[in-house]
Amino acid sequence: MIEILRILIAVCGTGIAAYYDIFNRKNVPEAFLYLFLAISLVVNIFEYNLFLQFLPIALPLLMVLYLLYKSGQLGGADVFVIAAIYAAVPVFPMAEERIMPSILMILAIATMLASIWIMLKYLPKMARKFMERKVKVNVLQWLQVVALAISFAILSYLFVLFPFFPFWIFLVAILLFVESVFFIIFKEHLVEEMILMKSKIEPEDVLAVEKIDENTVRKYGIKRLTDEKQAKTLNKLRRKWPVLDMPMFLPFIFIGLIVYLIIGLISF
Repeated sequence: MIEILRILIAVCGTGIAAYYDIFNRKNVPEAFLYLFLAISLVVNIFEYNLFLQFLPIALPLLMVLYLLYKSGQLGGADVFVIAAIYAAVPVFPMAEERIMPSILMILAIATMLASIWIMLKYLPKMARKFMERKVKVNVLQWLQVVALAISFAILSYLFVLFPFFPFWIFLVAILLFVESVFFIIFKEHLVEEMILMKSKIEPEDVLAVEKIDENTVRKYGIKRLTDEKQAKTLNKLRRKWPVLDMPMFLPFIFIGLIVYLIIGLISF
């Protein structure tokens, strides 16, 4: 019974958060986020040993998530939802061997799907830029691509050498290789496509600091992630600022959770 309750809390909470992310301009109410996290923590009263078992993993995970949030790589709502999922479902509830933390697989699936979505969304524009020779690849980028190609070649050889490996793993490896090359080559152009010029800055806005002149950045101590103090300071200057229109991530976390649960049901 408690296993079903854990799953329901995680699925319902993440589903609602994803709904807000899609239909409420990426704004998830803070009250809901606190409630979701609180309920996910409270459910561990009935099975506190499981929570304590994975607490040592949760603490460094939260630190990494916080650093990603402060650097503008993750939204605040993303961090709350990831923490709530991990509190509600530290591992697949019905598994006999509870080793792999659930959130690692969920985030892996979500990140891969989000990368595919971004790649498909911007591929036509990036291809056009490439054909028009507007894409310049520097030496470091070429070295990264070559390193990836060598790694992929070695992995391909291992799959040929050991054919008992599941073929789907090789397909995932191909997908990750293609995604990685795409983001290495077109990273700067992707950032430019995501920039919106805003005259009114709001807390939680992620600024493209590299697009602001260095003197202004130093003078006002501009940080990538905007807080209330920085928003007030920048709005007083009455100018437009480059803000990154970060892609939605919560819908992919929700899909990752569902896929993880389905895999768990099939496996166990």
